[in-house]
Order: sequence, then C-alpha cells, then structure tokens
Amino acid sequence: MKKLLTSLAILALVASPALAREYTPWAGVPTGGSDAEADVVLEYDGDAYFGYGTSPNWTDLTVVNFAAPAGGPWTLCEWIGYVTGPNPKDAQVWAVGNLSSPPVLVIADTESFLPFGPGPWPPGGYSVVDITSYGLVYDAGDLFGIGTWFDGQGDGIGLAYAYDDANPGHSWAIYAGFWTDDTYGYGVDDGLRAGLCGGPTATEQTTWGGVKALYNK
Repeated sequence: MKKLLTSLAILALVASPALAREYTPWAGVPTGGSDAEADVVLEYDGDAYFGYGTSPNWTDLTVVNFAAPAGGPWTLCEWIGYVTGPNPKDAQVWAVGNLSSPPVLVIADTESFLPFGPGPWPPGGYSVVDITSYGLVYDAGDLFGIGTWFDGQGDGIGLAYAYDDANPGHSWAIYAGFWTDDTYGYGVDDGLRAGLCGGPTATEQTTWGGVKALYNK
C-alpha cells in the first residue's frame, strides 16, 4: 500500500493535474468466486482488491499478460474480469512479445458482454465470457494478454496489490494515451483473468507461431 501511494504521490508532483492517476479505495473483496468452468484459471489479483480504477482516471484500456503453464496444449476458453459498467465490452485477446512489455496487438475481440451487475461499483461478481470460438491454443510458456476497453461511463476494474503473493504477474493500462506499467510502476495487479481448457478444440486453431508471424514480418 505504501509503495502504491508513494508512486501516486510522485506522479502527482511531476505531472500536470490532468495527468495524475487516481483510483478509488474499496474495503471489500469479490464474493461468490468467478463461476469459471475452465480447467485452469490464471490470475494475479489474489481475489482481494484494495480499490478500483475508472476511466479516464485510471485506465482507458487494461491488458494483463499471461504465460501458459505446463500441461498443455491449452485452449483459451474463458475471459474473466472483475469489472463493472453500463455498456457492453469486448472480450479481447492480445498478442504479447514479452511479459514485462506492453502487449502488441489485438488478435481476437468478436465476443462482447455486459458486465455482471452493470450498476455502480462493486459488480455482483466476475464477468465470465466463453471465448472458445476464438480457437486460440497455447503450449507451455506461450504468451498472451486478456484485455478490454473502458469508456468512462461508470466503468471500473478491481485493483489488487501486486506483491501480496509470489507471482505479481504483469498488468498494463492505456492512460492519457500511453501504455502504463501498472505492476512494476504502481505495484498493482488489475482484475482480469484467463481460463484455459485442456486440449485443443475441433475448430480451426490459431497457433502462437501464426500469431507471431502477424507482427514479425
């Protein structure tokens, strides 16, 4: 908490008032779990949030980078987020070149959803979106990002302390038009998760090698 507040205070001093990032403290934690049906859920938030960020004060776009664990191949089957907002959002998947670098490009975002409990914060639970139709299959160590845009009309996303566990993950946000390193710059993990199902689907698959070819030409 001290590290986060110090970072925010420093930013407020060196930036103009319009560029000082702000979040809203919150004393609650999610209730009822994520209702995910995936075989494995990748998450860094620890299911305990100290606050939430809104658009444009905290983020206009958030992406959390993940690495597929051993035991695959894995089908990316669920987009999961502790988010709120009155308008539909896209369940995005991003190509990622390095865990500690900003995501590269959107590779899938055709599924849209209305956040679970679209009223003001807190949401009634996690939004779980079936994205099996994307046909994305990953082997151990393959990288990808889970993300979505926020439009500023009552939107919010849960914020957790990045260093409360041994795996701080890596969260990125677009703030004031630029990528911001939430995890290393602010000590924050944003409330987005990835659900993986064992084995590939019968649909046409997009492999990690094919994704890399999109931007390594």
